[in-house]
Parts: sequence; C-alpha cells; structure tokens
Amino acid sequence: MTVRDDAPGAREHSTIDLHWLMSRFAPLDPGPCPVCGTRREFADAGRGPGAVYRPLDWGCPADDAWSSRFDPDGHYWASLEPVRWESEAAHHAYWLAADLLRVAGEAGEVIALPVGAEYESLDGAGEYWVYDEGGWRLACEI
Repeated sequence: MTVRDDAPGAREHSTIDLHWLMSRFAPLDPGPCPVCGTRREFADAGRGPGAVYRPLDWGCPADDAWSSRFDPDGHYWASLEPVRWESEAAHHAYWLAADLLRVAGEAGEVIALPVGAEYESLDGAGEYWVYDEGGWRLACEI
C-alpha cells in the first residue's frame, strides 16, 4: 500500500515502512512459555480466517496448550500473559500498521517483507535500517 503526498520533499510510504513500524512498536516480549519454554505468540482466540481481532494476551502455540484450553489448570491457561506495550502510542502505531497491511493484502498487494528491505528514519536521527533473517538491524551494526 503506497501513500503519497505530492508536496515538495514528500516521500512514498510502502509496506516496508509498515513492517518497520510493527517491529519498532511491537508489544513487549513476554518471554517463553512457563510450562514448556516455547516462544509465546498472540493467543489464538479461535476466530476464523479473515476475522479482525486485537489479541490482548500472549499464549503458548504448542498443540497440547491449545488442546488444554478447556482445562482452567492446563497448559493453555498457565501460558497466558497480558500483552504490554511501551506506551499507548506504540499500541496505536502497531495496530494502524497491522490494519493497513491487512487491507493491502486483501486488495491483492504484495505485503511480504523481502530480505534486504531498507528503511530510512526521517525523524532527524539519520538511522538506516536493513531487514534480514534475524529482523531489522541498524545498517551500522551489519
């Protein structure tokens, strides 16, 4: 999805910008599942494909965790932790980028983030980011 402002000095914003926003303003890492040590993900609410949903909890993605969701003392419930954000603004920036990527994907645009994607910070910091298999990295760290 490209948004363009035709004012002098304007620049196009692309899916790369949206992916960078989602990375920069992602929720705080909850740590591994306390039951099995698996990296937690947004908790699956059991919604069908295409449903717009704002996860509020982290949960264990392991099959046995999901199968124990009806047991209040089971793996699923033990792995849940509320999603926490750096700030309210981070929360809104993350979901704005997620929604714009979702809409672009539904419109048939390519939204996959390619290895080698580049992001230039225009906030005056002069940072230049490159995406690789490990995520976003400052170009000076590569």
